[in-house]
This record gives sequence, structure tokens and C-alpha cells, in this order.
Amino acid sequence: GRVTTVSFRQHNSSKTTHRQHRRFHTLQSRAVKEMQLLYFNQQEEIVRHTNQVIEGWVKIQKDTITKTGDTSQVFQFFAEGESRIGSWMWTCELMIKVHTSADIRKCYNEQLNRTKDAIAETWTNMALYRHLKSISEKPTDSSQVDDRLIKRTLEKFERNGAAIKDDDREQYKKLSKKLAELCNQFNKNVADDSSHIIASKEELLGMSEDYLTGLKTTGEGDEKKYIVTMKYPDILPLLKKAQNDETRKRALTCFDNRAIDNLPILFEVVQLRKEIATLLGYKDHSSYILEPRMAKTTDAALNFLEKIGSKLKILAQKDIELLLSVKKEEKEKQGVPFENKLNEWEVAYYTNMYMERFFGIDDEVVKQYFPMEEVTKKILGVYQHILGLKFEEIQDETWHTDVRGYQVHDVATGNFIGKFYLDLFPRDGKYTHACAFPVLDTLVLDGERRPAIACMVANFSKPTPKKPSLLNHRELVTYFHEFGHVMHSLCSRSARNFTENWFCTEMDFVEAPSQMLENWCWDPEVLTRMSGHYENSEKIPGNLISSMISAKRFCVGIQKLRQTFYSIYDLKLHSQPPTDLKTPEDLSTMWAQMKKEIAIIEATPNTNIPAGWLHLCAGYDSGYYGYLWSEVFAADMFSQFSGGRSLDPDLGMKYRNQILLPGATQSADAMLQTFLGREPNEQAFFRELKIAE
Repeated sequence: GRVTTVSFRQHNSSKTTHRQHRRFHTLQSRAVKEMQLLYFNQQEEIVRHTNQVIEGWVKIQKDTITKTGDTSQVFQFFAEGESRIGSWMWTCELMIKVHTSADIRKCYNEQLNRTKDAIAETWTNMALYRHLKSISEKPTDSSQVDDRLIKRTLEKFERNGAAIKDDDREQYKKLSKKLAELCNQFNKNVADDSSHIIASKEELLGMSEDYLTGLKTTGEGDEKKYIVTMKYPDILPLLKKAQNDETRKRALTCFDNRAIDNLPILFEVVQLRKEIATLLGYKDHSSYILEPRMAKTTDAALNFLEKIGSKLKILAQKDIELLLSVKKEEKEKQGVPFENKLNEWEVAYYTNMYMERFFGIDDEVVKQYFPMEEVTKKILGVYQHILGLKFEEIQDETWHTDVRGYQVHDVATGNFIGKFYLDLFPRDGKYTHACAFPVLDTLVLDGERRPAIACMVANFSKPTPKKPSLLNHRELVTYFHEFGHVMHSLCSRSARNFTENWFCTEMDFVEAPSQMLENWCWDPEVLTRMSGHYENSEKIPGNLISSMISAKRFCVGIQKLRQTFYSIYDLKLHSQPPTDLKTPEDLSTMWAQMKKEIAIIEATPNTNIPAGWLHLCAGYDSGYYGYLWSEVFAADMFSQFSGGRSLDPDLGMKYRNQILLPGATQSADAMLQTFLGREPNEQAFFRELKIAE
């Protein structure tokens, strides 16, 4: 993301004065007007500002306790303070993922822990809880949105120990602090992981010269070898194209053993979550997590997964048979014995081979039509057209020269909505996945509407001396998905606070709007619009688009069944008796056993995927099922765009106003019913997969 650096000179006094508090809020107000995101490049400035944010938050709590006026106004005052500290938390999260200095990333990490601790302390502040609870019981003419804010705020206290005995609450605070530290270390270990393999050119037979040119090397002349990192632009093409079976196995084994030191950390995390859930009066961690979500219960989520899993298993078995037929043919040509078994490190390779042979689809050919510059321009154009927005590139100073920034206005009113930033290429120390950050949420603050700031982070292939950055179709889908989160962040117009922004919709719905927007990547008109060959700007041929669309569902059984397995593992890991896990190694044993049973294809031997599975400690614990759950609603919403309406701006505005705009001020069920004009259902999802309900 592209944001502006703001540096401050603070007083030397260790105590924050009233003047400092006033200055802090003045600086925040000025940043809102100038649309600057506060971040720093010096460790002492990061620490100073964190001190100010935390002290300002403590003052908000004290001031809230003294307020006895209108119920809604008291909760809104508290909510504004929560938004301020929440925005700093998101800033720290972003800087940890993208800053170029390891020391600065470490400092932000430390200050994020302090900020999270300060927020956690709030929810066990009994004087504050009792005051807000008392205020909430007064008669009031509050709106439906206010009532939702009041209810959700009190629930936060109660779900964080406010309703339990004093002794239990102290134990809860102690365990929660330890849990936060462990999760933070888990994430840091994944981010810092530098696993790689070293391979000769012969071992990388099948890889293009462009791919090899993009790799770092070691040695010279005949001793020259290539360093393949576990970052997506390195590992994914290798798994699809490398002809040497052993190279692919070695690479996937390395990938599936990332951050191996996390196994004992995750083991302790699972035990702590169980203990905390018990203290709060829940059967287990999954029961605690799912209570406020659309699914409501672990059984409901598992029943959903088992229902679609049984159907996907039939599809997956057919996919496996097709891939085995390709494998058998290749082994016969090579004169190598054929093993009638599909290994994990063979899936992408034989899938790609089948796609090339029977659909005429070669990623190396497809991506030539999607150079990054053209794709960015056209994707932004599609979103502007559908959602009634206008983007204008800006030249803000940022943490890296790769980052590009844009300001956003509403076409109909001309109103300034906010800014977004795109940080799209990999580099050392940067987060290795794709994600979006709602760094500054939009709300009414001090009586003024605050525009939003969001950032998209990705790791698409970098330009080479001979070619620009080129995206394959999978990367196009990723781009559309993550940018959909950015649009959700900017289009959400919560009238209240951080609690009600887009990212605080039910977590098993939060992916649905972006998943729905992925469908434009399969629309022939949109694909043609986005394309332009990097050498001559020619549009992608219609027959290639037809082949891509025909191949859309190929191996979807394997893919979706794998996702189903991940989801069930996550839920069962957090809902089984703790005695089932006796050692950290049991995490991997459980993984291997469940994968064979549910996903058919066995895990790669001697691997420890849970150690590097970021979702388990990054807010998706007992929540990974949400990807599939929300996909049902995404398909249902997109069904409204069928019949040639995929680029209908009127329908796009309806989607913006009824799904993106409310943020979390309405339940997902209410938003869906308004947009669809009926209760949501699974029909479109099953129809898309071509399986019976």
C-alpha cells in the first residue's frame, strides 16, 4: 500500500500531559483531513507513538466512565476511541508485513503486542463494563444501528471475561496474554522462514528461461545452481512444470516443512485455547468462535462440510483417475514403472499436463496476454465501471518504490471516498501471501466523515530484464479477489466504529463479496478487456478464452475436497478432547491421517504442514470453513448477474449499496436477503460445480 510517512518530535517527558493528548488528537484530525497514514521509520518514533496511542486509549476509557448522557452518544464516544487504537493496530500489522527493514519490522511487532495488550485490558475493565451495561439499560430512542453497536460492544466484554468470577478473570487475562504472544511468534516464524532448495539446470528441466532468469543463483560456470525459495512465484511454477519427479517432491517437502519450530508453539496454542474456552463457559474453542458467526455451532459447520464433502469426493475420484491416466502414459513413454497412485507432488504437474494436452492451455502462453501494467489498468477499470467509482493515481512517498497509490471518488456525487495502495511484488522480508489491510476504516469521527485507507499486498512475478511482469490466470483471480477486499473497505460506510467496519462482518461471510467478484475473471468480455499481449497489445484469442472457461471445473473436485479437509482439520483440532493430542508431533500425525481419509491423496511423507499454516494463528482458527461457507453465498449473489448482466452498472451499484456499504451494521443474513430478494440457498453453488443438491 502507498501511504505517506509522517514523523513527529515528541516531548522528552515520560509522562503524557493533557497538552500531549490534545496534540495527539490534533495530529490524528490533521492526518484525516490530509489523508495521511501515520507510520514511522525510526524505532524511537514507533515506540513514542504507541505510548501516545495507548495513553490516549486509557483516557478514553476513563472519560467514558464519567459520561452519563444519551446512551448512543456514550457508546459512540467509546467507539471512536476504539477506532483510533484499532487503526494503529492495523498500521503495525501492515508494517510488519511490508517494511523493508528487519529491525523496524521487529519493532512494529513488539509495539503491536503492546497495542493488543492494551485493547485486551479494556475488555476486562470491570468499572467500564458495569458503567456501559448500566447506561445500556436506560430507555433510549436509539436507531437500529446504535442498538447493534451497543449489543456488539457489550458482547465483546462478555466474550472476554467480563461475566466470569474475578479469580477466573485474572487467569483468563494471564492465559490470553500468553496466547497472543505465542500466536505472534508463530506468525513471525512463518514470515521469517527462508526455506529453499538448490537445484541444477538439469534438475529444473521443463522450466522456462524466464523462470530461471528470475531465480537467484549460487556458484559459477559448471558449478552454477539455482536457489528456489518457497515464495509462490518460485514454488508454484516448479510444481506445475518441473519434469524431474524428485525435484518436485523435494520442493514440496521443503514447502510443507516451513517454520518447523512452530509445531511446539501450535501445540501449546491449542491447549491454551481449550483452557480459555472452558474458563469462559464454552465446551471448546470452536464452540466459542462460532457462536457469533453465521454457522452458530461446530455441528452446523461440520454438517455443511460433510454434506458438500461427500459430493466432492465423487468428483475428486474422477479427477484422480484422469490424472493417473496421464501419469501412466508419461511413465510408459519414459520406460519407467507406473505406480497407480497420485502423490501430492504430482497433482499440479499432471493437472497442468492435462490442461495443455486436452484444453490447449499453457500458463506460459496465457500470461503473455496479461502484463501487470495492462492488467492493473483494466482491473481498476472494471471495478470503477461496476461500482460507480473513479480512481486517480497519486505520488505519495512510501516504504518501497514498487508501491502505487490511488485516490477514490464517487462518480455520482464527486465525494472523496479514500485511498488505496498496491504492493504487488515479492521482496526479502515481505509477507509471502496475498492479503488486504483495512488500515483506516471509514466512520463519523468528531462529527466528520473519515475517508478510508486500504492496502493490497501480493507477490506476483517481478519483471525481468527481457519481459514485464506477466500474470497467469490464477494470479488474475487472486488480484480480483484481494482487490475486492480493498473495495469492500472503501465502500463500507459505517456510521459508527471499528466494530462495525467491513472486516467485522461475520467471519464466515467476510470472504463472500470478494469471492463473488472473482467471477469476472471467467467472463469472456472481461477477460478480453483485461488482456493485451506484452509485445503487440493483441487481445487474447477467443478460442483460448473458451478453453480456459471449459477447463474451469477441471480438478475442482480435488481442489475443493482439499479445502474441505483443511476446514474439518481446523474445526476438529479445536473441538476434540485435549487428551487426543499428547505431543506436538501428534498435530502432523492427525493431519496425515485425516488427509488420507477425507482428501484421498495422502500427505507428502515426513512433512509438517500445520507448522507453516498461517491461518491457524492469524484469526482464522476454527474459521477456515468460512471460505467454503461464504462461497455458497458468493455463488448465490453472482447468480443475480447472469443473463448478460455481468457488467451492468445499475446492478453493480445495487451490490455496492446493499452488500458492501453496510459493513457490519447489518447481519450477513439481512444483507443477503435484501440483495437477493429471498432467502439465500445452495443451488447456484452446486450448479456451478455441476453436482446434484
